[in-house]
Amino acid sequence: MTSNIIKIKSKAHTDAICELNQQRLDNLNNSRLLSDLTSHFFNGFLVHSSNMADNLNINDIDAYVLFYNSYSSWQNRTIHLFDLWMRPTLENKQKYSILKELKSKLFEYARENYLNRVNYHIMENEKNKQLIDWMQTEELGALNLSKLEDWLIYEMNLEEMQNFISIDSKIPENFRIIKVEDINQFCMKIRDLIHEISVFEKMEDQFKLSVQDLIRDYSYLDEKNLNRFYETMVVLNDQNEVVGYTIYYRTYELKRGVGCYLEDLYIQEKYRRMGLGGALWKKLVKDCLQKFQANFMQWTVLGWNTPAIDFYHKCGARKLENLSLLRFPTNRIYQ
Repeated sequence: MTSNIIKIKSKAHTDAICELNQQRLDNLNNSRLLSDLTSHFFNGFLVHSSNMADNLNINDIDAYVLFYNSYSSWQNRTIHLFDLWMRPTLENKQKYSILKELKSKLFEYARENYLNRVNYHIMENEKNKQLIDWMQTEELGALNLSKLEDWLIYEMNLEEMQNFISIDSKIPENFRIIKVEDINQFCMKIRDLIHEISVFEKMEDQFKLSVQDLIRDYSYLDEKNLNRFYETMVVLNDQNEVVGYTIYYRTYELKRGVGCYLEDLYIQEKYRRMGLGGALWKKLVKDCLQKFQANFMQWTVLGWNTPAIDFYHKCGARKLENLSLLRFPTNRIYQ
């Protein structure tokens, strides 16, 4: 089975997606979705059976996948899938064939844009069991990192973010938190701190990021006139030394629209328990609310990192139960 796969790019395409999701997402707004597509907040591919790709109706669509550009502080540019739909009436053989073709299309997009991973957060339930099993076949090659490495997914919704930043707290004396404008000024130290995290998390072998990667991807806004891959802030002591940093970026989902993802938040060990981590987190949440108009924030944490988990709960965050992290790794994309 060979399908017609096209990039989602028009009002007809976003209208069809809205119509397909009417029952599942009753607040999905056609004009908002089209505006967000044209603002490059997300991309996607449609699988269809029509000879008129620019004038589709929902009966022509067999599947779609939606995604946004994301970032890994260990391996730089990545993709995050946020919605994958296949027509329920298709036979399993057809669904699996479409899944293989979409994987190939996503990998092609990744290679064209120098992207190194494809991630997908998916609910572990009976409805998704077959899809999760298919994705982990040798032919498709996804890894379930929630099971293999015990990654947990946490979230704050808009109300929780607003409550968090409303709690009064001060940055300790002799420290400053600044939003990075000139990445060249801080890139070497940020990379060193990212390496520290990889050692702490016992995953140094996965650390591939270079200083050149950080510079290139922070400059993407100017290079392509689109959204840069990540934002960053640093914590400076009274000697103007970088003792902490955060990396975060814009995300997207159909139901709530724009969100943000906290990739890293790190304070060097001798500067912990001084309130710097909480102060840095509040500052980046404020930036996400102001710059992105974010409606939620998500991040992952290793299950054994109980000090971080306790800190997140104290700040009002929630673990998203039964949500797993699937990943197509770099070697599968570029094989």
